[in-house]
Amino acid sequence: MLLTLLILDPGLDAPATARAAGRGVGGTNAAGRRLLAQMQDQGQDKGEQHLALAALYARAGNQYRSYEHLRAAGRLRVEAGRIQLVLALLYRRLGRYDAALGALTRVLVEHPEQPQALIQLWKTVYEAQLRGARLQTDLGPVLERLDSVGMHLPARLNADPSSASESAKLSAAGYQQLLAGRIEQAVQLFEGAIEALPSNARAHRGLGIARAREQDPTRAAGAYQLYLELAPDAPDADRVDWVLMQYWRDRGSPH
Repeated sequence: MLLTLLILDPGLDAPATARAAGRGVGGTNAAGRRLLAQMQDQGQDKGEQHLALAALYARAGNQYRSYEHLRAAGRLRVEAGRIQLVLALLYRRLGRYDAALGALTRVLVEHPEQPQALIQLWKTVYEAQLRGARLQTDLGPVLERLDSVGMHLPARLNADPSSASESAKLSAAGYQQLLAGRIEQAVQLFEGAIEALPSNARAHRGLGIARAREQDPTRAAGAYQLYLELAPDAPDADRVDWVLMQYWRDRGSPH
């Protein structure tokens, strides 16, 4: 049943990129007030309120306010791994990629399948690559860990200006192989598409379908998680989200 759920229809289309939006400091403070009021109305405890506000300010790169709320969350005994996840988000936003990777490693030591930690791990390495950051962290084990859960990422980015069109061609060919039932070839093409352009959401989706057909639900789920992260407004996003919820319910939630 689980594998059947994970095999999506390869004929459904999906966008290759997700929209992104930013806020100024004033907008973040206003959003914080709205979030706090909403959580108070819902009866959320104070530790959860501080953690949510810390994450909000981390996304905005506001180090002081994020630390302030993280310290408060810690005093209220919010689980340490959840605090480390927000710290990793803040460090990545500040360009402190080694520190972010260290925080995520600490989470994954305790919770090896924590999906948000794995997604952040992928995004941290990818962003560091995009910015040409010089990392002290040995990426070999990190990339192996990501690949083991279906979150493929090349060791080096392709700087060729034609990489986007090459990625699209490889992804399209991968879907053709899927429809023809040639799964091994499809996996190779989708991985090639991701190596050419890691942000190609459609390639991650296709890789997830192929892994599910290979009866590898762990890698299928990882690829789908990245697909949703990169294309949250995709036409089949709700369907994929539901599939992943069923997967984690059957496995036992790692959160």
